[in-house]
This record gives sequence, structure tokens and C-alpha cells, in this order.
Amino acid sequence: MNRSRLAQTFLVVIMLCLVGCGPSAGASIGLSQGDGYEVKGNEVYYRAEGRSNGLYTEVNTQLVAGADGRTFKSLAGEGYGKEVYGKDAQHVFYRGALIPDSDAATFAFFEQWYYARDARQVYYLGAVIVGADPATFELIGEDTLGRDKQDYYLQQTPLHVRDLASFKVTGKVGYKDTIWAYDRAAYYVESDGVGIPIADGSTFQVLNSAYAKDAKQVYYLKTILAEADAATFQMLDSGYAKDAKQVYHDGTVFAEADAASFQALGYNYAKDAQQVYFLTTVFAAADVQTFQVLGGGTESQWSSDGTSYAKDAKHVYCGVSVIPGADLATFEAGDSGIKDKHRYYRCTEPGTEFATETALPAK
Repeated sequence: MNRSRLAQTFLVVIMLCLVGCGPSAGASIGLSQGDGYEVKGNEVYYRAEGRSNGLYTEVNTQLVAGADGRTFKSLAGEGYGKEVYGKDAQHVFYRGALIPDSDAATFAFFEQWYYARDARQVYYLGAVIVGADPATFELIGEDTLGRDKQDYYLQQTPLHVRDLASFKVTGKVGYKDTIWAYDRAAYYVESDGVGIPIADGSTFQVLNSAYAKDAKQVYYLKTILAEADAATFQMLDSGYAKDAKQVYHDGTVFAEADAASFQALGYNYAKDAQQVYFLTTVFAAADVQTFQVLGGGTESQWSSDGTSYAKDAKHVYCGVSVIPGADLATFEAGDSGIKDKHRYYRCTEPGTEFATETALPAK
């Protein structure tokens, strides 16, 4: 046998050992096959993939305790991800673990596979949704929200909604730092399922993803703004808000600003009769009387100095930084780039990222 043939044979033997050698249960190294069940005689095993180095994957195979291999059926093939479920004549299993009190005969998936039910219970990713009624449970247009005749459920968490008739979804369900639903008694933020009490349900309104108010109070996410005047409170641009007395930014009182003359200008800029602001920074260098916002850069033009551009009678700015040498009359910030008649810019620096040549044609 020549050396080439010998090397090929040796490699095949090594590959076969890596895939097939070793015990039938426990950790091993093999080719990627995905998570799933395997029946061996009267026993059932669940295979779960772990770490991978790109060529070989660590696979952990464990006996599924209590499963009857003679009647066991993997639910793979009924939809993406369902291979984590399996059942025998009596019970349902999720990732190799028995689901307590499950009924195999009536077990079925909803349209989104991670929700399921049988005659006894409703499940989310194999976990029982405590208190949910399988006969009336339904999904409400969102992947993680369901309801039955008595409550709403966020994934597997009951919301304990007191007024089902007035419950309304207003944003992306469970999204971080977002007011996403309310009823006459409470509103809901994030995914913990805890309702924030409302003072006056008949006048409650969500102003944007973070602010809400009723006739008595103003709310910012999970916080009541005790100092805010609900009657005059109004939302502005760039995270700003104000009432007759104060200006707010992201739920915090912005004491430096004058509420009576305060204006949000867009792109994180604002001003009042005395000063210009960038977010919550007093922009002392800017001239209030001549200050104007120009726009913002595209995503490819982001920098640590800011993506907002403005100018006054003396300078062009990126955020609160002066852009040296920028031409006031021709500077523009938009889809065509950050530029004036001389060159393109990346925030405060001249750049060639958005043009074939640094210098523009003379006008």
C-alpha cells in the first residue's frame, strides 16, 4: 500500500472513531447533527449540541428518564424547533425532560411552535403557563403574548389584567425600556409582567414609547414624575418634554432650560431664549439667535463625536464640536454626504469616505 492510500485509510479510521466510538450516553465529540431524540430498543436518548470548533461539535447524549421507546415519537418535522419535543403514549417531553401532568393524546402546537397545549395545560418552551386555560387560550398577534378567558400572558408570565375589555397593546411586546400595553388599571413596561398602577384610567394615554400621562400624573417608564404638571405636559423631539414649569429629558428634570421659551430643534439639539443645548449639555459656544440645525449623517458616517450637524453665524458644528474650515454658506448634511464646496467631512475631520476625491469640483 502506498503512502497516500495509507494516509487516507488512517484518516477514515480516525473520523469513524470520533463519530461513533464511545458510550451511548454522556459527552462525546462528533459531527454536527442537531438536537433531537434517538430510540434504542425500549430506551430513548436526547442529544444536545454544545461547544463547537467549526469542524467538530461537543454532543451530550442523555437517557430520557421515564420515556417508553416502544411508543415514543419525536415531533421533529412538524416545524422549525419542534425537535426539542417528543412524546410516548402517556407523556410529553421537552429537551429530554418530562413535562409534569402533560397529556400526550391531546398535545398540539399553536402556529408559533414554542406555544403548545393539551387538554390540561398550556406551555411556553416546555414550561407550564400557570393558570392558563387551554380551551380558550389564543395568541394575540405577537410571538410572546397570549390570552384566555380570564387573563393575558407574556410568554409564561400571567399579567393579572384586571380589565380585559380595555387591554390594549401599543408597542413592541416586552421590548426593553418601552411602554407596550395598558388597561384601565395599569400599564406594562419591559417583560417582567408587573403592571404599573394608573391613577386615572379614563384619561390615561401613552404619549410615546417611554412617556404616558392621565389627568392626575405623568409617567416615565416605571417612574411617576411627581413634579410634572399633567395638564400642561407635552412631548417634544429627541427625548425632550416639558410642562408649564420645567423641561425634561429622558424622564429627568433638565433644570438648566427655561420651559417658557424652550424648543426642541431635532437631531438632539434644543434651545431657549438664552442658550442652545445638545441633549443635556449646555452648548455655550453656540449663538442662540442664528443657530440652525442642518441634519444628521447616515449610519456609515457615525462617529464618537456625534451624528448631528448645525451652524450659527460663525461656525459649523458636529454635535458640540466646531468643524474647522467648514464653509458656512455651502455646508450640508444629508444622504449625499457631509460636505461643503471644498470637501467631504467625517464629523469634524476632512475625509474621503464619501467621495472619489477629497476636493469637490469648483463651482
